[in-house]
Amino acid sequence: MNVGELIKYYRQKKSMTQDELARELGFSKAYISVVENGTKHISYRQLKNFADKLGIPDNEIDEVQRMRIMGSGKQKNNLEELVRARENLDRFLMEHGYGASSQGVLMIPVVGRIPAGTPLVTYDDVVKNSKESIPVPVKEVRHAQCYFLEVVGDSMIDFGINDGDLVLIDPEDHEVGGVGRVMAVETKDGITLKTVVRVNEHTLRLISENARYAPTEVDLTKETVRIVGCVLPFMARRNPKLMS
Repeated sequence: MNVGELIKYYRQKKSMTQDELARELGFSKAYISVVENGTKHISYRQLKNFADKLGIPDNEIDEVQRMRIMGSGKQKNNLEELVRARENLDRFLMEHGYGASSQGVLMIPVVGRIPAGTPLVTYDDVVKNSKESIPVPVKEVRHAQCYFLEVVGDSMIDFGINDGDLVLIDPEDHEVGGVGRVMAVETKDGITLKTVVRVNEHTLRLISENARYAPTEVDLTKETVRIVGCVLPFMARRNPKLMS
Protein backbone atom coordinates (compact mmCIF):
# COMPACT_ATOMS: atom_id res chain seq x y z
CA MET A 1 0.00 0.00 0.00
CA ASN A 2 1.44 3.38 -1.00
CA VAL A 3 0.89 6.78 0.66
CA GLY A 4 -2.18 7.71 -1.40
CA GLU A 5 -3.81 4.32 -0.90
CA LEU A 6 -3.18 4.48 2.85
CA ILE A 7 -4.78 7.92 3.13
CA LYS A 8 -7.78 6.86 1.03
CA TYR A 9 -8.27 3.67 3.07
CA TYR A 10 -8.37 5.50 6.40
CA ARG A 11 -10.50 8.34 5.03
CA GLN A 12 -13.10 5.84 3.85
CA LYS A 13 -12.77 3.92 7.12
CA LYS A 14 -13.82 7.10 8.94
CA SER A 15 -16.66 7.59 6.40
CA MET A 16 -15.25 10.94 5.34
CA THR A 17 -15.60 12.41 1.87
CA GLN A 18 -12.72 14.12 0.10
CA ASP A 19 -14.54 17.42 0.62
CA GLU A 20 -14.75 16.84 4.37
CA LEU A 21 -11.08 15.88 4.68
CA ALA A 22 -10.08 18.88 2.56
CA ARG A 23 -11.97 21.24 4.91
CA GLU A 24 -10.39 19.62 7.97
CA LEU A 25 -6.87 20.12 6.60
CA GLY A 26 -7.43 23.43 4.83
CA PHE A 27 -6.85 22.02 1.33
CA SER A 28 -8.99 21.76 -1.79
CA LYS A 29 -10.83 18.60 -2.82
CA ALA A 30 -8.64 18.50 -5.94
CA TYR A 31 -5.52 18.39 -3.75
CA ILE A 32 -6.87 15.45 -1.74
CA SER A 33 -7.73 13.68 -5.00
CA VAL A 34 -4.23 13.95 -6.49
CA VAL A 35 -2.67 12.86 -3.19
CA GLU A 36 -4.85 9.77 -3.05
CA ASN A 37 -4.27 8.80 -6.68
CA GLY A 38 -0.51 9.10 -6.22
CA THR A 39 0.19 11.93 -8.65
CA LYS A 40 1.09 14.40 -5.87
CA HIS A 41 4.13 13.76 -3.66
CA ILE A 42 3.71 14.98 -0.08
CA SER A 43 6.41 15.52 2.51
CA TYR A 44 6.69 13.49 5.69
CA ARG A 45 5.40 16.51 7.63
CA GLN A 46 2.26 16.62 5.46
CA LEU A 47 1.85 12.87 5.78
CA LYS A 48 1.83 13.21 9.57
CA ASN A 49 -0.88 15.88 9.29
CA PHE A 50 -3.05 13.43 7.34
CA ALA A 51 -2.27 10.70 9.87
CA ASP A 52 -3.32 12.87 12.82
CA LYS A 53 -6.68 13.69 11.23
CA LEU A 54 -7.40 10.15 10.08
CA GLY A 55 -5.99 8.19 13.01
CA ILE A 56 -3.41 6.31 10.93
CA PRO A 57 -1.16 4.26 13.27
CA ASP A 58 2.52 5.23 13.51
CA ASN A 59 3.70 1.78 12.41
CA GLU A 60 1.79 2.07 9.13
CA ILE A 61 3.19 5.55 8.54
CA ASP A 62 6.71 4.25 9.17
CA GLU A 63 6.17 1.36 6.76
CA VAL A 64 4.92 3.46 3.82
CA GLN A 65 7.71 5.94 4.50
CA ARG A 66 10.27 3.13 4.44
CA MET A 67 8.87 1.84 1.14
CA ARG A 68 8.84 5.33 -0.34
CA ILE A 69 12.47 5.95 0.63
CA MET A 70 13.65 2.55 -0.56
CA GLY A 71 11.91 3.06 -3.89
CA SER A 72 13.26 6.55 -4.55
CA GLY A 73 15.03 6.76 -7.87
CA LYS A 74 17.26 9.53 -6.57
CA GLN A 75 18.78 7.45 -3.78
CA LYS A 76 22.20 6.48 -5.10
CA ASN A 77 22.67 3.36 -2.96
CA ASN A 78 21.01 0.12 -4.00
CA LEU A 79 19.30 -2.49 -1.82
CA GLU A 80 22.43 -4.62 -1.46
CA GLU A 81 24.33 -1.65 -0.04
CA LEU A 82 21.50 -0.93 2.39
CA VAL A 83 21.55 -4.52 3.61
CA ARG A 84 25.29 -4.30 4.25
CA ALA A 85 24.76 -0.98 6.01
CA ARG A 86 22.16 -2.54 8.27
CA GLU A 87 24.68 -5.17 9.35
CA ASN A 88 27.09 -2.41 10.38
CA LEU A 89 24.54 -0.06 11.94
CA ASP A 90 24.65 -1.37 15.51
CA ARG A 91 28.43 -1.08 15.66
CA PHE A 92 28.37 2.42 14.17
CA LEU A 93 25.69 3.70 16.54
CA MET A 94 27.35 2.20 19.59
CA GLU A 95 30.66 3.83 18.66
CA HIS A 96 28.91 7.19 18.37
CA GLY A 97 27.03 6.96 21.64
CA TYR A 98 23.68 5.61 20.44
CA GLY A 99 21.89 2.40 21.34
CA ALA A 100 21.69 -0.52 18.95
CA SER A 101 18.92 -0.73 16.36
CA SER A 102 17.37 -3.69 14.59
CA GLN A 103 15.42 -1.73 12.02
CA GLY A 104 16.20 -0.84 8.41
CA VAL A 105 18.71 1.83 7.50
CA LEU A 106 19.31 4.35 4.76
CA MET A 107 22.71 5.60 3.62
CA ILE A 108 22.72 9.39 4.03
CA PRO A 109 25.32 11.54 2.23
CA VAL A 110 27.61 13.75 4.32
CA VAL A 111 28.45 17.21 3.02
CA GLY A 112 31.43 19.02 4.50
CA ARG A 113 32.07 22.72 4.78
CA ILE A 114 30.63 24.44 1.72
CA PRO A 115 32.61 27.39 0.34
CA ALA A 116 30.66 30.61 -0.11
CA GLY A 117 29.26 30.77 -3.62
CA THR A 118 28.72 27.00 -3.82
CA PRO A 119 25.05 26.65 -2.85
CA LEU A 120 23.19 23.39 -2.25
CA VAL A 121 20.14 23.79 -4.47
CA THR A 122 19.21 20.25 -5.50
CA TYR A 123 19.85 16.76 -4.14
CA ASP A 124 22.26 16.22 -7.05
CA ASP A 125 24.31 19.15 -5.71
CA VAL A 126 24.38 17.45 -2.32
CA VAL A 127 25.60 14.15 -3.78
CA LYS A 128 28.23 15.96 -5.85
CA ASN A 129 29.61 17.70 -2.75
CA SER A 130 29.31 14.71 -0.41
CA LYS A 131 32.42 13.20 1.19
CA GLU A 132 30.88 9.93 2.35
CA SER A 133 27.61 8.29 3.38
CA ILE A 134 26.69 6.89 6.78
CA PRO A 135 23.81 4.62 7.89
CA VAL A 136 20.77 6.11 9.64
CA PRO A 137 17.63 4.32 10.89
CA VAL A 138 14.82 4.78 8.38
CA LYS A 139 12.44 6.19 10.99
CA GLU A 140 14.82 9.13 11.58
CA VAL A 141 14.72 10.16 7.90
CA ARG A 142 11.68 11.97 6.55
CA HIS A 143 12.44 11.31 2.88
CA ALA A 144 15.21 10.26 0.51
CA GLN A 145 16.64 13.75 -0.04
CA CYS A 146 17.72 14.32 3.58
CA TYR A 147 21.47 14.71 4.12
CA PHE A 148 24.09 15.52 6.75
CA LEU A 149 25.98 18.79 7.06
CA GLU A 150 29.22 18.89 9.04
CA VAL A 151 29.23 21.63 11.67
CA VAL A 152 32.11 24.09 11.70
CA GLY A 153 32.62 26.34 14.72
CA ASP A 154 31.03 26.82 18.15
CA SER A 155 28.03 29.06 17.44
CA MET A 156 25.48 26.35 18.44
CA ILE A 157 27.17 24.77 21.48
CA ASP A 158 24.44 25.85 23.93
CA PHE A 159 22.03 23.80 21.86
CA GLY A 160 24.28 20.74 22.13
CA ILE A 161 25.65 21.06 18.58
CA ASN A 162 29.44 21.13 18.55
CA ASP A 163 32.27 21.61 16.07
CA GLY A 164 32.59 18.49 13.91
CA ASP A 165 29.08 17.15 14.58
CA LEU A 166 26.95 15.93 11.70
CA VAL A 167 23.44 17.38 11.70
CA LEU A 168 20.63 15.84 9.64
CA ILE A 169 18.93 18.31 7.29
CA ASP A 170 15.43 18.14 5.78
CA PRO A 171 15.75 20.36 2.68
CA GLU A 172 11.97 20.30 2.09
CA ASP A 173 11.19 21.97 5.42
CA HIS A 174 11.55 25.75 5.06
CA GLU A 175 8.83 26.81 7.50
CA VAL A 176 9.92 29.75 9.67
CA GLY A 177 7.67 31.06 12.45
CA GLY A 178 7.83 33.40 15.40
CA VAL A 179 9.04 30.84 17.92
CA GLY A 180 12.37 29.84 16.39
CA ARG A 181 13.71 26.68 14.78
CA VAL A 182 17.26 25.45 14.23
CA MET A 183 17.89 25.63 10.50
CA ALA A 184 20.64 25.65 7.92
CA VAL A 185 20.63 29.04 6.21
CA GLU A 186 22.63 30.45 3.34
CA THR A 187 23.75 34.06 3.72
CA LYS A 188 26.27 36.11 1.80
CA ASP A 189 28.97 34.43 3.93
CA GLY A 190 27.95 30.87 3.07
CA ILE A 191 25.91 28.16 4.80
CA THR A 192 25.56 28.27 8.59
CA LEU A 193 23.39 26.88 11.39
CA LYS A 194 21.22 29.30 13.32
CA THR A 195 17.99 29.43 15.28
CA VAL A 196 15.75 31.31 12.86
CA VAL A 197 12.85 33.51 13.98
CA ARG A 198 10.52 35.44 11.71
CA VAL A 199 10.17 38.95 13.18
CA ASN A 200 7.87 40.20 10.44
CA GLU A 201 7.25 39.74 6.73
CA HIS A 202 10.58 41.32 5.77
CA THR A 203 12.83 40.50 8.73
CA LEU A 204 14.48 37.34 10.02
CA ARG A 205 16.39 37.07 13.29
CA LEU A 206 19.37 34.68 13.18
CA ILE A 207 20.38 33.52 16.64
CA SER A 208 23.64 31.80 17.56
CA GLU A 209 23.09 29.40 20.46
CA ASN A 210 26.23 30.66 22.17
CA ALA A 211 26.11 33.52 24.67
CA ARG A 212 29.30 34.99 23.21
CA TYR A 213 27.57 35.87 19.93
CA ALA A 214 24.82 38.44 19.55
CA PRO A 215 21.79 37.69 17.33
CA THR A 216 21.54 39.46 14.00
CA GLU A 217 18.49 40.70 12.14
CA VAL A 218 18.36 40.49 8.36
CA ASP A 219 16.29 42.86 6.26
CA LEU A 220 15.11 40.63 3.41
CA THR A 221 14.46 43.66 1.20
CA LYS A 222 18.19 44.39 1.27
CA GLU A 223 19.85 41.01 1.74
CA THR A 224 19.06 37.53 0.47
CA VAL A 225 18.81 34.69 2.97
CA ARG A 226 17.92 31.22 1.71
CA ILE A 227 16.56 28.59 4.07
CA VAL A 228 18.50 25.45 3.15
CA GLY A 229 16.49 23.20 5.46
CA CYS A 230 15.44 22.35 8.99
CA VAL A 231 17.72 20.44 11.39
CA LEU A 232 16.21 17.08 12.43
CA PRO A 233 16.76 15.50 15.88
CA PHE A 234 19.13 12.72 14.73
CA MET A 235 22.80 13.74 14.97
CA ALA A 236 26.17 11.99 14.77
CA ARG A 237 29.20 13.05 16.82
CA ARG A 238 32.59 13.42 15.24
CA ASN A 239 34.52 15.38 17.88
CA PRO A 240 36.81 12.83 19.65
CA LYS A 241 36.99 14.94 22.83
CA LEU A 242 33.20 14.78 23.19
CA MET A 243 33.02 11.04 22.47
CA SER A 244 35.48 9.95 25.17
